[in-house]
Amino acid sequence: MHPSKEDNDERPIQHVEDTVMPDVASAASDTRGIEEDEEPTDLIQDGNWVIIRMPSGNTKLVQAKADALCKLGKFGQCRFSDLINKNAGVLYEIYDGNKLRKADDQFMSLDVYDMQSSEDANNREIHDVGAPGQKLSRDEIEALKKDSLKGNVSSQELIKTLVENSASFDKKTEFSKAKYIKKKQAKFTKAFIPTLPTARSLCDFFFEEDREKIRQIRVDTLSMVLNAANIHAGMRVIVADDAHGMLVAAVMERLGGYGTVFALHESDVPHYDIVSYCNFSAKISKPLHTLSWTKFNNVLLTEAEEEGVIASTPYNRSHKRQEALKVQRERLTLLRNGNFDALVVASAFSPVEVVKALLPYVAGSRPIVVYHSFKEALTDVWEYMRESDDFVNVDMSESWLREYQLPCYRAGTRPIMTGSSTGGFFVSATRAFGMLAVDGEKVGGGFGRPARRRW
Repeated sequence: MHPSKEDNDERPIQHVEDTVMPDVASAASDTRGIEEDEEPTDLIQDGNWVIIRMPSGNTKLVQAKADALCKLGKFGQCRFSDLINKNAGVLYEIYDGNKLRKADDQFMSLDVYDMQSSEDANNREIHDVGAPGQKLSRDEIEALKKDSLKGNVSSQELIKTLVENSASFDKKTEFSKAKYIKKKQAKFTKAFIPTLPTARSLCDFFFEEDREKIRQIRVDTLSMVLNAANIHAGMRVIVADDAHGMLVAAVMERLGGYGTVFALHESDVPHYDIVSYCNFSAKISKPLHTLSWTKFNNVLLTEAEEEGVIASTPYNRSHKRQEALKVQRERLTLLRNGNFDALVVASAFSPVEVVKALLPYVAGSRPIVVYHSFKEALTDVWEYMRESDDFVNVDMSESWLREYQLPCYRAGTRPIMTGSSTGGFFVSATRAFGMLAVDGEKVGGGFGRPARRRW
């Protein structure tokens, strides 16, 4: 039995050659060179992926290779070899061209500037007409900027010079002074903080840089999805992920190497880039098992039928091919055994068809969570779950997030007015056994590859 197709909402399914690719978990562990029993560390290792955060708030995702350069645009560049085996999460300063050193504790502090304001300061006396607001000429400022880039003048000295020659700085409120200095620090400071990626930082990074890559899931929605699915160490989780591994990486991070992650992907090769960016050790990568939707129909075959299909295909007789098929059989057996503890879906296929196809392998009283960037795409699966005896506690949710700016702790807070309007929607439910379930019989099996929707 195959899922029904909708005339206007599906894309034609292309035939993909029946091949088995190496597991993405083993491939990732081979490139990092981390032993299975090795504990995670905050030191940046050669070959690690690193998120570079600059004072302006801009971020870059780069791979730290000892023989490569870290390019930071107008602020110049530094050698990654100076970062290898150094602590992540620390502010580093570029000086004397491309040299690198750890910045002191007061490097980005506002305490080195005069932040005190009079009680009657209210910004009303600041006018952008008549006398210039900056006593320094344009040529003098450009000369300071060039000296700063060469390393002859520090960024703190440059900012202090601008502050001292500002005609309106003393008239500003404390909040405005803090914003002014933060803006100058973002513009002139030659420093950055390298951090090792986590599921949260990667979700934030791609939501700002390329949110389509992660299907527009925001970090607060991601945390709610994991919470609704009750993800914790020791679980056996099915994940249908077409978000380049965003959900797979988040689930693996929470499992911590204990449990099973069975991930279904669209193409033969799992495009889980984000899993690689996490620098997972072999221990954390070991629970990951992947299977293409093109192989999903084979799970409905008995072992004898599967052996007959393999034997009848001429190119399946090579030794390398046999080894690959052995891995496929192990994954199919793992899925056939069922009794998974959770199902998490963020797929390009029809959500209701994905749930119908994977429902037989989820144990009773276990959570099911389906995410999509548009609530209209979840209407069908929500109605299906509400009408079916196989689900209870069906709910559709959307989170709301507002970011606040805090230039300095004494000046109060202000909301940022350019935040995102939504971070996606998800439907959650609990697996139950309806009236059609009999002793040990799996209900709803026999579905092939789900139909893809244009959302």
